[in-house]
Amino acid sequence: MKFSFVSLFPNLMEFYFQDSILARAKEKKLFKLNFYNPRDFSK
Repeated sequence: MKFSFVSLFPNLMEFYFQDSILARAKEKKLFKLNFYNPRDFSK
């Protein structure tokens, strides 16, 4: 399963997923997370 998130604060979201029960599922490669910052796509 693959999830993509768009957020102005992707670091905060990454931090949440590193310290939650979802971290175990991510380690087992049950799903993949992608974080996108809209500022990266603006001038």
